[in-house]
Amino acid sequence: MKKIILILSLFLSACAMKTMPVIKTPIAIDTATFVVYLPMKYFYSFDIYLDDKVIGVTGKSIRVEVRAGKHIVYAKPRGLNDIAINRRTELTFENGKTTFAAVRVMPIPFASTSIVEETGAADMQVVD
Repeated sequence: MKKIILILSLFLSACAMKTMPVIKTPIAIDTATFVVYLPMKYFYSFDIYLDDKVIGVTGKSIRVEVRAGKHIVYAKPRGLNDIAINRRTELTFENGKTTFAAVRVMPIPFASTSIVEETGAADMQVVD
């Protein structure tokens, strides 16, 4: 039953695109800035992980400082860990630059998969 509710909520929740106001300016010149956001509204929130440590919970965008270099990022839906596949993504961060990523959910039979994908700021309202 829980799986059926998850699949239905994914289809129903993927209807509304939203514009997220985000500050584009890097936090600092000697570190990278990482911004994670939800491009769609979901019935649940996501814990965002960077190198297996939680950096925040989605709802609004998350903006954090990151050391330059390669890091593994992924998202776990809260309360749905037993029926979710959390795909890991390797992103490369550069000092003085802002990297944007969106949490996307792809429904598959009897589960769902979440992925954090690098994006530009095209689908966001950027605030400097």
